[in-house]
Amino acid sequence: MPQTDIENIRRMIEASVLLSQDRKEKLVARLPTLNVQQCADLENLLSLEQDSIAAVAGTVIESAVDSGNQAVLHAFDQFLAHAGKVTRKTDEQMECAGDTEKLEHFFDDPQL
Repeated sequence: MPQTDIENIRRMIEASVLLSQDRKEKLVARLPTLNVQQCADLENLLSLEQDSIAAVAGTVIESAVDSGNQAVLHAFDQFLAHAGKVTRKTDEQMECAGDTEKLEHFFDDPQL
């Protein structure tokens, strides 16, 4: 499997708000051993996470509004805020790692 595909899957794993940190570490460690089909299956599964969260969010919000339960809305708001922080932090880490790798190999370019 191309390195770019594995890197994309690794980013998706790190950005997941449903996986625990332990599970993320185990999945990332196993990535190099997965075959093409397993990588494709994992990528599809991870891509469904956002759709699943959106579906649950719609149901939770609708139910909370119908029942007038502000506590549920507040708890869900806190979950989304936490998930957003995790996603932003992961994006920043991935961006920094990519920049660092580019800088490490900057002078390797024979055209310079």
